Amino acid sequence: LPTSSSTAAVTPKPTATTIDVSKLKACDPELMEVTPLVDGVGAQAYGSSAKPALSFTIKYTGFTECFYNVGTNSQVFTITSGAETYWKSTDCQTGAAETLAIFKPGQSETSAPFAWNRTISPSRDGGTCDAKSPAVPKPASYNLRVSVGSANSASTAQMILN
Repeated sequence: LPTSSSTAAVTPKPTATTIDVSKLKACDPELMEVTPLVDGVGAQAYGSSAKPALSFTIKYTGFTECFYNVGTNSQVFTITSGAETYWKSTDCQTGAAETLAIFKPGQSETSAPFAWNRTISPSRDGGTCDAKSPAVPKPASYNLRVSVGSANSASTAQMILN
């Protein structure tokens, strides 16, 4: 997520290792609104081989500038259908990293999307992460919920898989 605009072509944007948050407070998770997205919107229908692109928008609703960890080590994407959880991004995640972003009042940022391969998490039924995961049942409707740190989405984004 971008944290500021460059003022000159030679000035790089801050990264997780260069952002100085020492003079800022951490954002209150209660003031962070998370909205799950499937291909950039709230609901989509997919053919048999299409892979939904999952992402989220996070908006700061507070009144003073603050920082928040929006890195992959704080993101959890959960896919459910009815009462069943079929997939969770943290089940077999590797290489998760912290990314601190500075938020101004009312600012929102959208995460980079990634393709979900429409499989069941291997750890769901006692499997291992190196095993080939079975596909989720279809046709069916699935819902995406996202949390970033302690900030949880209040709603879900729906996908209909054919």
